[in-house]
Amino acid sequence: SLSQSLLPRATARFLSTRPNVSVFVQSLPSRQVADLVATRQFDVGLIELPMARPSISIEPLEPARSVAVIPAGHRLAAKKQISVKDLAGERMVLLSQHSFLRYQIDDAFSKADVVPHVVMETPHSLIACGFAAAGAGITLVSHWAAESFAGPNVVVRPVREEMSSRSAVIFPYPGARMQLAEAFAKDLKEEIRLTRKR
Repeated sequence: SLSQSLLPRATARFLSTRPNVSVFVQSLPSRQVADLVATRQFDVGLIELPMARPSISIEPLEPARSVAVIPAGHRLAAKKQISVKDLAGERMVLLSQHSFLRYQIDDAFSKADVVPHVVMETPHSLIACGFAAAGAGITLVSHWAAESFAGPNVVVRPVREEMSSRSAVIFPYPGARMQLAEAFAKDLKEEIRLTRKR
């Protein structure tokens, strides 16, 4: 979810002062990204934690809090904060079960003794937000993914329960890092800092 929202801004920042540099961006599952970085086919990667893999250096980024993305006009859209108990019986569009955030979501539902009515699952946060905007249901995603969807079709609300997604920048290890890869990671962290200030 981090890569889907902050990556374009971070890449634009990176390229703005480097007119002769071109960037190749590939969207793959975290495990494949780690393999490609470990074998030095990629210079830098962005993954979801937790991740254990030899031959990579992992630099965790700040956790991203989760939010509820709710179709505009829904009865819960008027609430300033959403709890898991509020979601009992609601149509849910959830991230697929291989993500750390989904694990926390399932745990929160279990602790609240609520069985979610899951109408759709997807590995992509922006797809989940798109279906929420279309009225298919409510989704729970990181605030980085949700920020680009705030608009007339949805409202974004904080979630009372503590849930967050965790990401990291990874580099090949051991050996020297490519200077451009280091510079890109610095620009990504600066975009995260600016987003937190907004």
